[in-house]
Amino acid sequence: MPFALEIISAREVNRDFGEDSHRHWTLLIGVLRSGIIKLRENIVIPAHNGKPLVANIIGLEPNISDALTGEKLLMKSSRAFSQDVPDFMRRRGKLWLKQSARKQIKFTDINQPFMVVTWEPAHNPPEIEIGSIATECSPELYQSRVLEMLQQEPDRILHCRDCAAQLSNIPEAMPYLKELLNHPNRELVKRAVGIYNYLHWQIKNN
Repeated sequence: MPFALEIISAREVNRDFGEDSHRHWTLLIGVLRSGIIKLRENIVIPAHNGKPLVANIIGLEPNISDALTGEKLLMKSSRAFSQDVPDFMRRRGKLWLKQSARKQIKFTDINQPFMVVTWEPAHNPPEIEIGSIATECSPELYQSRVLEMLQQEPDRILHCRDCAAQLSNIPEAMPYLKELLNHPNRELVKRAVGIYNYLHWQIKNN
């Protein structure tokens, strides 16, 4: 059953600890008005400019109703010898998913605000229309918007691995990635080349 999540607030977590430990998420606080929201579903979030924002759900925290509290949770470290590097900074997607409090939440289970963690890509909270309803996103819309952002705002997708990761599953991104070879941002070019080569390898071996 498709979900309807009323967005109450949003917060961006954008931390770079070096050595490929850049983590970038959007924390949404919302009330589930209907349906079932699940980990790894795509979500479409209304934006002020009328262009929907798309992302992927990587965390569901029913006991957190404040995004700042949620960010503090993400920043905790269980290792006494490396307090400067939180646990979640070390973890990639699959391990992050194991840390989520719930794999799914039904609207009949909870009638209070809770936290939804999204990425791939993350978004700037001022873009998000607070009070609007976020819903499940079809694969077609998700891919279409990601490709549109890659073409029109490549920095937005390729500035970090957390936001660029989904491109490795979209062969249609290859022409846009190829066009970026002369982009002035060399880090962006490096990431675009890496994804392009991976997609090329996938196609060649399938």
